[in-house]
Amino acid sequence: MQLPEVGCMAQGASCPGPGLGSRGDPELQRGHLGTSNVTLPCLQWQPDANGTISWKVENKALSSEHAVLGPSLLLRLVQYNDSGRYSCYVGGCLVHSLRLLVEAPPEPPSFSCYRRSHVKDILCEWQPQRRPSPRTRAVLWVKKCQSQQNSPNATEQRCRYFPKVEKFTCRVTVPPSEDDTFLLVSVCVSNGAGSTVSKDQVISPDPPVNVLVEPVKSVPQKLRVNWTYPPSWDPKFYRLHFQVRYRAERSQSYTEVKTSLVIHDAWHGARHMVQVRGLEEFGHGSWSEWSQEAMGTPWAGRTMREGRGGVLWADSRAGWVQPPRPREQGHPSCGVTQGSPRQ
Repeated sequence: MQLPEVGCMAQGASCPGPGLGSRGDPELQRGHLGTSNVTLPCLQWQPDANGTISWKVENKALSSEHAVLGPSLLLRLVQYNDSGRYSCYVGGCLVHSLRLLVEAPPEPPSFSCYRRSHVKDILCEWQPQRRPSPRTRAVLWVKKCQSQQNSPNATEQRCRYFPKVEKFTCRVTVPPSEDDTFLLVSVCVSNGAGSTVSKDQVISPDPPVNVLVEPVKSVPQKLRVNWTYPPSWDPKFYRLHFQVRYRAERSQSYTEVKTSLVIHDAWHGARHMVQVRGLEEFGHGSWSEWSQEAMGTPWAGRTMREGRGGVLWADSRAGWVQPPRPREQGHPSCGVTQGSPRQ
């Protein structure tokens, strides 16, 4: 997805910071996934000889195989499954209880959006590099923009994480189509270790890729243009319409054409810059950004063919021409003139 320069901002609410409302909780201890050791305090003094210290996690006895037990509990390189409520007992009596939350700051979301049918909602999804913690939450902010005017507020839609495919998915309800309307979206991801928010994105295709510009053999005014769909757009659901624009290298202005694979009025011998963009086939959303410029030069070679009067040569500047006759010269032995053989 691409972000054009627009005056409409999608962010309609602040992205929650660390804690998700649990800041200041004296019973909450946090640990960072796989990078930190966590010490949970129980007593500030040593118990007497008859006071045996034991620990439980979620009401289950904790063994010394997984932790260093004592007046303080040491957990090394904590993982997600170390999260829970820990309780300290002295002589069988509960003396202290606190909660451990193990999380890693969320990754910045890199999402793409698509739709399987023009009558269905748009789906936005992304796949984080590592599995998110169970308390990670993601919301999608959607704002409808008309021309350069903002709508009053962004709507907020929850996103779901699907463990089997390891993806977050958000559903966007599509408003009635209007020519000058587009949707801006952004994603907020947060958990107890931090939060992050994506840049505003307009729902539109990515630019076409692999743009290739080739000469058309023996036709010096034409260029053939080929390209492929962007990787983020699956054409088996919905196709794209395309536009091509081009200019000669020494020209400052582009010529735009509708969907076309051939440029018919290229400048002879000049290198041309070509770009392509795409739009969802039913006109929903907006045009993608233009692709990166691809370069190509019209055909400027020579080929040979047989024709009346002998061999003809194809020249990119003059078309099919007959080569000049050989220059006549005197024969040294008999004084006759040698030239082209008579037909």
